[in-house]
Order: sequence, then structure tokens, then C-alpha cells
Amino acid sequence: MIKLELDVQNAIRFRDFLEMQQADNEFMALIDAFMPQLVIAANVNSNQIEVPLFFQEFQQLIYFLESIDTTYMHIIERIVHGKWSKFLNELDEGLNKWLVDNTYSRGEKET
Repeated sequence: MIKLELDVQNAIRFRDFLEMQQADNEFMALIDAFMPQLVIAANVNSNQIEVPLFFQEFQQLIYFLESIDTTYMHIIERIVHGKWSKFLNELDEGLNKWLVDNTYSRGEKET
């Protein structure tokens, strides 16, 4: 389970866009695991989400999201009133923070 903080209101704006992607089953399975958690967080007005994915699966989700053709993303951003790069950055930073928090035990974190 990956726990992270992100601007859920920004991220949820890309829900329809992500669910309409014509991608392989692996990508869609990752989206299907991620989206309900995002919806739950949005419904309770929280910026904390818990995604039922392992670290490598979450890395794969980020890889898939970063590989989406963004040729027309500026148009999509205007339509949904969201920032795609902010969404991706928050996922990446959140995963890195989760990794640091879960790799080192208390008192052993690098300075």
C-alpha cells in the first residue's frame, strides 16, 4: 500500500481522460486500482490517498502516465481545468517520499 499526499482536486480532473485511454490491460488494471482511491479522497476532501499497489506497480503506473502522448495536453488541461505536470510531479515526489519513509527505520534516515 502506497500512501501519499497530492492535490486530489487537480488529479481527479484527469479521471475521465485516464479512464478513456486505449491502453493494454496492465495499464488499465493499475488505473483501476488508483482511481477509486482518488475518488474516495476527493469525496472526503482529503489530499491523502492510499493506493493498493506495491512499489514496483506504482512505479509502473507513473511510467505509463509519463508515456501518454501529451501532444494535446494543453487543450485537455484547459478543458478539465487541471495541471498534468503537477499531477505527475506529485505522484513521483510522493512515491520518493514514501520510499524514504519506508526504507529507513527511525533514526537511520540519511541527512
